[in-house]
Amino acid sequence: MQSIKKSQWLIVLAIIIIMTALLTLDLKPPGTGNGMRAGAAENKSAAADISMDTEIAAAKKVFADNTNNTILQLENELSDLSGNEKELKIKELAEVYANNNQFTVAAFYYLSGSEDDAKEYILAAEAFRKAYKNNSDSSKIPTLIEKATTCFQSALEKEPNNLDAKSGLGSCIVDAGQNPMQGIQLLLGVVKVDSLNLNANLNLGLFSMKSGQFDKAIKRFETVAKLKPNAEIYGMLADAYEQTGNNEAAIAALKKAKAYIIDKDILVNIDNYIKNLKK
Repeated sequence: MQSIKKSQWLIVLAIIIIMTALLTLDLKPPGTGNGMRAGAAENKSAAADISMDTEIAAAKKVFADNTNNTILQLENELSDLSGNEKELKIKELAEVYANNNQFTVAAFYYLSGSEDDAKEYILAAEAFRKAYKNNSDSSKIPTLIEKATTCFQSALEKEPNNLDAKSGLGSCIVDAGQNPMQGIQLLLGVVKVDSLNLNANLNLGLFSMKSGQFDKAIKRFETVAKLKPNAEIYGMLADAYEQTGNNEAAIAALKKAKAYIIDKDILVNIDNYIKNLKK
C-alpha cells in the first residue's frame, strides 16, 4: 500500500526536520555602507531593512520578565567594561539572545565587538543564517542572507583557507538562489579538502534533496549522521530513503531518530508513520 502523502510526512516531522533549502529567493550581491565593521554594512537593497535597535526592541517584547531582567543586568554591566571583559560580556549577551531564538540580535552583538577576526565574522554569519532559516517574515530573509554572505566573505578575507567560512558562504549562495551552482562548487571544494566536513556535507545533501538527487543526498546525510547523530539528520535520511522507495531503511532511520526525541506526541506520530511505511 502506498505510504501516506508527503504533506502528512512533513507535518509529522515538522519539529525534527530542518527545512533550509530556500532556493527560490532572489538576492542581489552584498552592498557596502557605514555599518559596525567592514563587511557588516547595512543592506541597501529593496528588501526589508534590519537594524540592531529595532530587533532588540522586538525581541524584548516577547521575552519573559526573567529573561529581560537578565539582559538588563548584562547591559548595565557592559556599560562599565572595556577591553577583554567587554568582549566577553558582549558574547554573553549574544548567547542569551541566541538561546531564546533571537538570532538576528545575537549576530549584531557578535559584530559590535572590537575584535576583527575570522572567528567573530563566522559567529555572526552563522547567527544570521539561523535567523533567515527561522524567520517567519519573508521580507527579511533576503537581507539576512545578504548579511550572512557578507560576514562569511569578511571571514575569508581574514583567513582565505578557512573551510567553515567557505562552507558557510557556499550555503548562503545556494540559499540565495541566484547562482546556486557557484555555491555548490564552493561546497564541493570544501569536501575535496575535508571529506568529513559536517556543514558542507549537510548542505550538499539538502541541495541534492531539493534537486531530486536522492541517492546523493543519502550519502551526504549518512556522513553527517556518523559525525553528529541527532533527530534532524535521521529525519532527513528517512525522507531521502523513502523517496528512493527504500521504506525499510526509512523505518530504520526513524527508529534512530526516536532515540533523540522526548516529546511523546512526536513519538506517537513517528510510530504511526512507521506503521504506514510497513503496509
